[in-house]
Amino acid sequence: KIIKETYGVDSFVLYPTINKQFLNFGKSKRKGRRKNYILGSGRIIRQKRFDYLIEAVSLMKKKMPVILAGKYDEKEKKYLEKLAKEKKVELKLLGPLATTELAKIYGSAKVCVLTCPKEWFGIVPLEAISCGCPVVAWKDGFGPEETIIENVNGNLAKAYDTKDLAEKIELALNKKWNEKKMSKSIEKFMEEEQEKILLKEVRKLL
Repeated sequence: KIIKETYGVDSFVLYPTINKQFLNFGKSKRKGRRKNYILGSGRIIRQKRFDYLIEAVSLMKKKMPVILAGKYDEKEKKYLEKLAKEKKVELKLLGPLATTELAKIYGSAKVCVLTCPKEWFGIVPLEAISCGCPVVAWKDGFGPEETIIENVNGNLAKAYDTKDLAEKIELALNKKWNEKKMSKSIEKFMEEEQEKILLKEVRKLL
């Protein structure tokens, strides 16, 4: 859609594929491993708007700790810590993690929340879902709507409405997710599936 609007040409999409370390972790995950926290993942910069997540958690009936994983901007870190203190939300920033450690964090979280407005295709939802963690993000016509299927692998909230975001997070926390369905919902993003699409398009050109 963006290519069409910007350059006026049609295109086909080859999606980024899921890192197999996340897939392998998802296959070997054990039941009962979930811990009592909400996860935000990615670069901790103002553009990603993790303040929306803190605001939403402060509106929940039962607040939960928030963990942010990813390289952070020091100024943004201080801002988020100050906001969390004001909103009485427990916040912990882990900094950048190795893939195996990040997989464990996804695999332990109750829910992963993506708060970046107008996010283009993001890899975070795929990483989380492949580890059996549902994702909540904005319904704003951008990337997350390509990966998140309502009530199958996550929920979509009204764009930039923190009250609705809080409600969708609570729905995700209270739902018993079918992890087999979650895994199946992202099969098209596996390397083998994207390879088929690439080869098909190359053959057309040949």
